[in-house]
Amino acid sequence: MKKEFLKTMSRALLLVCLACTATSMSAEKVLIDGLYYTLSGNYGGATVEKPDSGMYVGDIDIPAEVTYNGVTKPVKAVGVRAFSDDSLLTSVTFHDNMRVIDWYAFANCTQLKRIDMPNTVVSVIDGGFYGCTSLETVTMSNQLASIGWSAFQDCKSLKSIDIPNSCTYLDYSAFQGCSSMTDLVIGNGIQIVRSKAFSGCSSLQNITIGTGVKEFQESAFELCNSNTIKNIYISDLAKWCNIKFASITSNPLCFVGYLYINGEKVVDLEIPSTVTAIKDYAFLRCAFEGNLTIPSSVKSIGYYSFYLCARMKEVVLPEGLQSIGQHAFRNCYQLKELTLPESLVSLGSMAFSSCWAMTKLKIGNQLTTIPANAFEWCKGLEEVQFGNSVKNLGNSSFFGCSALVVLDLPESVRTIDGSAFRQCANLETVHLPDSLSSIGNSVFYNCPALKNIILPQGLKKIEQGTFLNCSSLTEIVIPDNVTSIGSQAFYDCINLRSIQLSKSLKTIESSAFSGNNSLTSLTIPDSVTSIGASAFGGCNALTQVKSLALVPPTINNQSCFSVYDQARLVVPQDALDAYNNAQYWKLFNKTIAFEQIGDSNGDGVINVEDVTALIDYMLGGGTQLPNELAADTDGDGLLSVEDVTTLIDYLLSNTWN
Repeated sequence: MKKEFLKTMSRALLLVCLACTATSMSAEKVLIDGLYYTLSGNYGGATVEKPDSGMYVGDIDIPAEVTYNGVTKPVKAVGVRAFSDDSLLTSVTFHDNMRVIDWYAFANCTQLKRIDMPNTVVSVIDGGFYGCTSLETVTMSNQLASIGWSAFQDCKSLKSIDIPNSCTYLDYSAFQGCSSMTDLVIGNGIQIVRSKAFSGCSSLQNITIGTGVKEFQESAFELCNSNTIKNIYISDLAKWCNIKFASITSNPLCFVGYLYINGEKVVDLEIPSTVTAIKDYAFLRCAFEGNLTIPSSVKSIGYYSFYLCARMKEVVLPEGLQSIGQHAFRNCYQLKELTLPESLVSLGSMAFSSCWAMTKLKIGNQLTTIPANAFEWCKGLEEVQFGNSVKNLGNSSFFGCSALVVLDLPESVRTIDGSAFRQCANLETVHLPDSLSSIGNSVFYNCPALKNIILPQGLKKIEQGTFLNCSSLTEIVIPDNVTSIGSQAFYDCINLRSIQLSKSLKTIESSAFSGNNSLTSLTIPDSVTSIGASAFGGCNALTQVKSLALVPPTINNQSCFSVYDQARLVVPQDALDAYNNAQYWKLFNKTIAFEQIGDSNGDGVINVEDVTALIDYMLGGGTQLPNELAADTDGDGLLSVEDVTTLIDYLLSNTWN
């Protein structure tokens, strides 16, 4: 775009220089029948010029030729700013021989209502009719070759424009701000529609696009109105598929237009077999209401190509298709089933995001990556069949797929990136492959129905928020290779009753298990060195915390636990003093060594006499237990028959269950 800008500016400066040179070479301006002219110049004839003082008013008739001192010259141009700012000019009549409307020739002629160009006119140079706010009708020359920068910009009353097939050059902002224009025809000669050419044409309803157009530059139809543009007319669908659109607002279909091919409204869209690639933005927001047929000749579908085709019901993607770009089918709300072909090797981010009606998805065996947001908010998706080559699931790839109940990932999967299955509200069961080595942050965040999941042994870290608010999760086993559990990893898993932590675990970060009100017992491995703030805060049902480390792990804040008064802390005998003196650990009111548990009578030996003492106490024999903390063998904070059973089991097996 920068190169085009510089090219246009260079051309404009050259024209100014040529015009100035021509003026200096000619005689002074002469007055003939009320109009000023220079009689020789760049255009090979007489040029209408601006008077040195005053302005032209009323109705002006520019003759085909003028005679001065016996020499007759054809009038071939209206010069630079010849009529600019002549606010009392009401009409102008041209005749044959006129070829060029020069720079800002009629700019801001605010009373001018109609222009009929003779068929000899070949160029309207930059700003030719800029700001002619009352101009309603323009009849173009059938020999017109170029329309310059801002040539008709802000002609706010212009109703329609028909660019002839002869025209090959349409410059930046040529019709920008023509806010009353309802009908537009772009002739077959135009290849590039430059930036902002029709920006702000907010009343456009019907647009006919010629077969020569190859490119619509940035914002060609920016600030047009989605409530008015209704119909887009083309004659060659294959050529349309190949047009280069620079952005969303480069394509007039973005305003939810109906597409007509050779006058027939498209209901079912069938791409011709001559097409090998569907370019970016080609059919975005197209309002066709049937099915899309793509032939096997198509190898690539560009980004945003069918974005927001909200009424499209079905698409069959052919074998041979190799790539689908970003946002390609995003917001195709009625698309129900999708099979990604075996040939597909590349899928863009958000390619099928928010396809709400999609219920089934089958992924081919060559696709290795499901990119970020690819199927997010496909809230009707019930079944996903993964190909056997998928290695990575990208960020938020299935975010918000609330109809998924069972997820079965293939053995090929190595990594799952952040939020991949976040807010899958009905997801109950997840089968993760042994090959999985990484699960990103918030992957299962807010999956409140999740009940069954086994984490693979290859995991080394549970990231931040991975299972946050998985309120149906009742038990979790952290694989032994995991060294770190991230902040809020299991936050608000309110029904989590059983946690088995990794034997290699070193760090439990802030709020990792906060709010788990069903957790009654916790064992912290001897490998743990650090526990973050509120890591177990709000776990108010805890009755026993067992720490196996000989060196008390560092606790970063008093909020790490919220049960210092009620829970029993069990630690190694050799570390008892260390825990009783360690910051925050010493806040536990009930600290006991492992070796003391079961010693109900306090004689330093665990045997059948401890069973007898405990039974007598429970039967109300009046016997006082020297060490009630030791008698609570199951760690539930109560003395009951379960403690007797647990103690007997220990004596029989020499192992605490």
